[in-house]
Amino acid sequence: MGRGFDQSAKLVPALFKLPEAERPLGGELVVGDQCTVYFHHLDPNVWWEHQHPQTQVKVFLDARGFVSFRMPSGRRIKLPLDGAQVWIVPPGVRHSLRLTGNTDLIAVYLERAFTAEATSQPLREPSLAPLERYVQADRLIADLVAVFRDLLQRPGPPRPRRVNFVALHGGMLGYRLLAAHVAPRHREAGTTSGLSEGLLNHMLAYIHGNFAQPLARAVLGREAGLSPWHFGRLFKMSTGKSPARYIADLRIERARALLAQGERTASAVAIDVGLAYNQLVAHFRRRYGVAPGAFRARMKRAQNRRCRAQNR
Repeated sequence: MGRGFDQSAKLVPALFKLPEAERPLGGELVVGDQCTVYFHHLDPNVWWEHQHPQTQVKVFLDARGFVSFRMPSGRRIKLPLDGAQVWIVPPGVRHSLRLTGNTDLIAVYLERAFTAEATSQPLREPSLAPLERYVQADRLIADLVAVFRDLLQRPGPPRPRRVNFVALHGGMLGYRLLAAHVAPRHREAGTTSGLSEGLLNHMLAYIHGNFAQPLARAVLGREAGLSPWHFGRLFKMSTGKSPARYIADLRIERARALLAQGERTASAVAIDVGLAYNQLVAHFRRRYGVAPGAFRARMKRAQNRRCRAQNR
């Protein structure tokens, strides 16, 4: 797979430093010519904002907490960590990490020459996505993650054989994850016509299945494997609506359908569709020109008239 895997590794880096953290960082750090590998069982901690000249590929095996990073505009994005996830950060992007629980971490820092072998397209925005999505794209990723799970359970002295083994498998893992990350996005995400049909259908199904839950743009971006800003832009290109507008319209339409049945109060319907009661009233009145309670009463009277007519 190219010169990225042909490297002599060492333990004490001359030019690489782990970020400053609230609590000291342990674990194993192996530096090769084209990639650096760090892995450790982490306790709750905070990694202060920092940046690297390398492309960063982090695999969290069961994490709870938050990651944050700064967009080129300076805007700060914060995304939740939940479970097994992959966080990819391009070179030079300032970012930080807050862990609220224990997790196993595998971090691979790829030099530019190495990254160029995985993709000819430069990464511009960070991405946080489920590990399972990468495994579905490349089954070898699961095997490489299993190698590091085993290494984490069997810590050993920094012997040359172990160091070279870590460098080799860390480089392979970083390469595979980066290649799996880039390939589907050029097929699915598009750049001028919005989301592809496949990714759009997936996201619409996700929204329709979870519309009663909080669906911030950060949550949707994570599900799509894109940054929140990039997802919002492509989603609007595809649907003509921002994610927030699309979800608000969907909730109101579902609320109308439930109110038309006449079985649940407006307050109960607001909870069912993920809105506060005052939000439901404001959106419903703006959309249909009538309060939800009055609409429900009107529909119930119409149902009663139909029932009486059928019983005559």
